[in-house]
Amino acid sequence: MSEAEDVFDKVQNNSLRSYDIPLLLKRLRQDARNGRIELTPKDIEWFSVYEFALQQLELKMGNASADTHPGDWRNTVNDFSKIKAIIDEMEEKGVITNANWNVGSLALFTIPNGEIYRRHVCCLINTHLASLYGNQ
Repeated sequence: MSEAEDVFDKVQNNSLRSYDIPLLLKRLRQDARNGRIELTPKDIEWFSVYEFALQQLELKMGNASADTHPGDWRNTVNDFSKIKAIIDEMEEKGVITNANWNVGSLALFTIPNGEIYRRHVCCLINTHLASLYGNQ
């Protein structure tokens, strides 16, 4: 099994980590070059949001990289509206609680249940992948 196939399995198995997102994007870009999917800059921005979401879970679990900081989305995400949309949606569904914004650069929130949170983020990614690949 190739790394690219493995990363798709991680999405399906809810075991995807933030460091898998660049590999997933590499696969998506390759499939876009080969004409299998249409990948837009908006899609890439969304995968950056998913990467941020996974980084925040890794912080909670104590296994985040040293350069990951609580709520700091500036080094990962370029589009504030997308980060706001996903956090609002997760708070509305009870996946996160206590969402707070600090001077536009921090999105702080509580993750009550890491497994539910991971499943939710992987479901968002899986849904996005399904929209890119259709019924292939």
